[in-house]
Amino acid sequence: MESKQPQRWLDFYERGWKVRGDLVKGELAKGATPFAALQKVFRFENLNDFGCRSDGSSEWIKKEYPAGSLTPVNTPWVRQGALFGKIITIPNYATPLQLVAEYLDENEFDVVLELGAGMGHNLIELLARGTSKKMEFIAGEYTKSGQEMAAALFASMPDVKSKVFFFDWKNPDFSSLNIEDKRVFLFSCHSCEQVTYLPSDLFDRLSRAGKYVRGFHFEPFGFQYGNPGEAETESSKIQREFFETNSWNQNFMDVFWKAKESRVINLTHLAKECFVPEDPCNATSFAAWDNQIDVEKTQH
Repeated sequence: MESKQPQRWLDFYERGWKVRGDLVKGELAKGATPFAALQKVFRFENLNDFGCRSDGSSEWIKKEYPAGSLTPVNTPWVRQGALFGKIITIPNYATPLQLVAEYLDENEFDVVLELGAGMGHNLIELLARGTSKKMEFIAGEYTKSGQEMAAALFASMPDVKSKVFFFDWKNPDFSSLNIEDKRVFLFSCHSCEQVTYLPSDLFDRLSRAGKYVRGFHFEPFGFQYGNPGEAETESSKIQREFFETNSWNQNFMDVFWKAKESRVINLTHLAKECFVPEDPCNATSFAAWDNQIDVEKTQH
């Protein structure tokens, strides 16, 4: 018996690839590499649905979700998936940089600043994913070897505005960067985990890095907070014991909460262990803030 594919699906994909192709061509016309152009379109589609009408027209519709625990780009932290025959809950974002790239697509900044950047690999990946080169990319790193490698990588990209500078979590200083009047997006990714105790005025200093500062921290601090009266979770116990044994960070959340309570920063998002973990003792949690302290918009 001959089977025939329904015409509606043939039409859907014919129009779907055409519309996606137009987006790709637009990015290529701006000078994006093929990979960066495709990444930009994939991110756009994660935030928007493609709809076809019977009259042949189509449109992109912004996805909307019920109020609750949403990411800074208003997408859910988790979704349903399947693994080995079971339906499970999985992170919506496999890596922090996927979320950072989407956020930078949707929001304008003058500077992207990574704290504890190592050899600058996260910033290089953002650029490879198509993040706008209109911004300045700055790598803050403690080690000399990391600074040298980041500088070498940036040197291979002469069309990118970039800087590398010495950064110490125990004494953060941005005075050499000349960004105090800029819109600054700063982030860290498993950077302060080995600093046993962060300074009590950390977020006061970070919040004054620019005129407007937006901060994202992807750090393993999940064991440091929970709902009052609730028993410690298995993952928190594993993480706490590992951090105590190795003298890793003990006070990220203490410093963070005090900065919020003192109205130094405005807490906007907080999510526990919300990305695919590399190992159970070092799972990634997320805290986001800005220095617009008169705006209350916290999401837990």
